[in-house]
Amino acid sequence: MEELTLSEAKERLFKMLDKMKYKRPIWQDYVIFENEEKGYLKVRMFTNIFTHTITVAFKDNDFMSGYSEARMSRPGEKYRRGNDLYSGRFCQETLDQIVYDMFSYELVSIYKQHKKFYPDSKVEEAVEEKS
Repeated sequence: MEELTLSEAKERLFKMLDKMKYKRPIWQDYVIFENEEKGYLKVRMFTNIFTHTITVAFKDNDFMSGYSEARMSRPGEKYRRGNDLYSGRFCQETLDQIVYDMFSYELVSIYKQHKKFYPDSKVEEAVEEKS
């Protein structure tokens, strides 16, 4: 991969993010860190419970990675729990995998709440039968 400038890396990442159905008019608002000299760019997106960060290394190495972290710590803990997401080359396929990981990260929380909202549901029984 050719060496990119910061503006070229941002343009390329924002163009990839624009493929989302509900894209944002100004992706620059989501940039939390950028450094032309070191060749790094970070974009952070928020949901109700989590923050999701995409990091791009565009200068000497062709790299993109994701990270998800809870927005609040659990009672009694001084840190916020988080996990690394997919990482790979700076390309659309890597971004797609990171977005899939973000989506699956959100699904865990939704599924845990299922029994609370639908106590008479047979979902758990159906899942156990398939196992």
